Amino acid sequence: MNYQAFTNESLTMMYNGVRGALAADDALSDLGAECKFRVRQTPGWKVHAASLEAEMLKRKMFFELIDWSENQTRSPSRNETGEDRAPGFPKAPTGGDAGEMVPGVG
Repeated sequence: MNYQAFTNESLTMMYNGVRGALAADDALSDLGAECKFRVRQTPGWKVHAASLEAEMLKRKMFFELIDWSENQTRSPSRNETGEDRAPGFPKAPTGGDAGEMVPGVG
């Protein structure tokens, strides 16, 4: 796919589409249902997301990286202080999105 031909908005929409399909699969998995998109099982999804990320980085766009490490629909566990983060990790900044952001121009 010629990612260079797409607008910034198109890249963002496609990347969010990958994120949405992953979230939908994870939610269905949590319910014991069959995944509709098979994002985690199909390598092409991850390749597509990586290609989108590479193009967005070239353009210095801001975006939240997709966390492929685990099912993201599960609630975060609260640590002993009642915070939604693991001990030893810095507190998320307030007033904005807590996800990992890639620097660039939005």
